[in-house]
Amino acid sequence: MKKNDNISVILKKYTSLLNKEGIKNPRLDVLIFLENVTGFNRAKILSNPSHILNRYEIKLFKNMINRRLKKYSVAEIVQHKEFYGREFFVNKNVLIPRPESETIIDILVDVCKNDPTLIRKSKTKILDLGCGSGILGITAKLELKNVYVELVDIDKKALKVAKINDVLNTTNLYIHKSDLFSDVHIDFDIVMANLPYVPNNHKPDDSVLREPRSAIFAGNNGLKIYQRFFNEVSKFQNKPLYLILEALSFQLEKLNEYANKCGYKNFKKSNLTILYKLK
Repeated sequence: MKKNDNISVILKKYTSLLNKEGIKNPRLDVLIFLENVTGFNRAKILSNPSHILNRYEIKLFKNMINRRLKKYSVAEIVQHKEFYGREFFVNKNVLIPRPESETIIDILVDVCKNDPTLIRKSKTKILDLGCGSGILGITAKLELKNVYVELVDIDKKALKVAKINDVLNTTNLYIHKSDLFSDVHIDFDIVMANLPYVPNNHKPDDSVLREPRSAIFAGNNGLKIYQRFFNEVSKFQNKPLYLILEALSFQLEKLNEYANKCGYKNFKKSNLTILYKLK
């Protein structure tokens, strides 16, 4: 162990290195890696600049830096991501949740607490369709009382991650494989569906390209899967009262068209989140 292996030197040296390579928020990344290898929280890291990392911690830290230089996302490197104030497990098999997706939960909570029809129900039934890591459905269960939440996804590897997060959060949800609604067998009051919506010709950040393409891209206009989604909803005898989706702004007009044909109106739009209500 050397004096130049202390937190102060490491923080300065590797922040500079990441910055030179064009990594956004380099100091924050280094702090997160230091937290991960030392087990210290942010306050303890910053208040102990002379603390020297041991050989194992240095090796682990440098491995993280090398992966970040290869444009792996921080969440994929440390295998956890904060969402709505909680930590969740993530890996290369799932889309890393974005901060803007927290709006989905904001809108869901608002609807459940203020819609008279839902308030009268003994239990509101919520479906997280295309659940990926399960973060949306699990957060919904943790934030709301008197709800039944079910998680489905077509990807078995993603479902394994969702089940890990379910165990970690002791939510005990029903999680299973389904291609959209193909294996969904009960009627739901609310469907959350953060489905792939990025057009094939769109160039996202390099770190995003390391995430599952099937969870990101959806045809030339990005709406291939949402079109299937609305086609299936249109055939339901008992349609959900609300649909909560996420999409890009330029896709809104077309999504509204799909929704209107299906019997829904655009009830609210906030950031990338769109709330549709049954007419």
